[in-house]
Amino acid sequence: MWNVKTDQMDQWSVVGVEYAKRGADIHCPTCGAELRGQRYCPNCGTKIMYEGETEKSIKTDERLATLARGGEKMSAAGDSLSRTGCQTMGCVGFIILIFLLFLLL
Repeated sequence: MWNVKTDQMDQWSVVGVEYAKRGADIHCPTCGAELRGQRYCPNCGTKIMYEGETEKSIKTDERLATLARGGEKMSAAGDSLSRTGCQTMGCVGFIILIFLLFLLL
């Protein structure tokens, strides 16, 4: 649970997962279902906003999830290029990814 796959990152709250790791007793405000950091209640679908979160921090989490998925795709493309003997292009793709991450954050 603590190692969320990048295609599922926007379904989890960074703050909520930290609360759950510390053993906090978290429940959905609508139906009372137990939560472990999910962004949406698995029982009723209510969007969960954890204490200390803002709409801005939620949007940042969503952007990071999108960037992580893009990074995985670029890494896969770089691996593919490396396997075909074009190692320079694999490195260039990785460098471009790092540059884009710095620009967006």
